[in-house]
Amino acid sequence: MPSPAPPRRHHSFTSPTPAPTTPPSHPASRALRPPQPSKWLADTKARYSLSLHKDPAIIKWNNMTVNRHKYFRWTKRTALINIAYVIVVPATLGYFGYITDGKWDMRGKRRGDTISEF
Repeated sequence: MPSPAPPRRHHSFTSPTPAPTTPPSHPASRALRPPQPSKWLADTKARYSLSLHKDPAIIKWNNMTVNRHKYFRWTKRTALINIAYVIVVPATLGYFGYITDGKWDMRGKRRGDTISEF
């Protein structure tokens, strides 16, 4: 016959130190209680790095991202992408902004009024 399980110990979640006699809103009560350490493990960078296994793939990806400028080369593809984002996209947005400038006025309109100015 198996032995019975040992009795469970009762854990008390109350503080063993007595509560201060001054009310908690009183400034003097803050002096009686020292600051409590944080209960979260990831509060500081040191605790976070010690408690987590570092994934080699993430470290490799991070190193690639940090050192990307060392391995950049101008090719036809990178030149076209840069021209698109530096010239074509801002020019297109500017053109559409210019041709629609003043076309619609939402301010001071009432229900049923047209928003088109011309």
